[in-house]
Amino acid sequence: PLGIAHQRKFIWDSVEEGEWFCMLDDNIDYFTAVEQPLYFQDELPVKEDKELRKVFERRIDFLEFQSVLEDTIKEAERVGARMAGFASNQNFFFRGKKFRYVGFILGKTMLFKKNKFVQWDTNLEVKEDYQITAENLLHFGVVVINNFAIAKYKHYQKGGCGTFNEREQKLKHCAGELIKKYGWLFRYKN
Repeated sequence: PLGIAHQRKFIWDSVEEGEWFCMLDDNIDYFTAVEQPLYFQDELPVKEDKELRKVFERRIDFLEFQSVLEDTIKEAERVGARMAGFASNQNFFFRGKKFRYVGFILGKTMLFKKNKFVQWDTNLEVKEDYQITAENLLHFGVVVINNFAIAKYKHYQKGGCGTFNEREQKLKHCAGELIKKYGWLFRYKN
């Protein structure tokens, strides 16, 4: 069947229980991460030092990306999370703490430890990343968000789920379904 949730579920079903794996969207241009050795600090004073913006904007190659993935999985294992991801806000000012443990994980890059407790809702044509984040918070009480790394991408492009105008009705419908099921986790503005 067509649809991103079906594709994600197919990948999920193909992985062994207990195995860590990464899902990447196909429209990522590149990744950035805080430069080393600053990357290994728990927190950076972004509110006092605006020059730190530069260290958040550094492009990384595949080998460093792999190292960031491994570091993020290590933190997820440490806190008992089965889902992890990266900053969803491009603004470094909101990314001073390296790790957060509650929040939304953007579907561009998601890490999972396959488990039997969470399942993809294939009825959602969009916002499936919100649904799987909610499931993980519901079952495990924690996710890991590495704020020191982020995917750079174009959002709402033609193809895939389509432009914003093409998917607006689906977005509204799926948001409503998420509010019904996980209302205590989500809020919305009209």
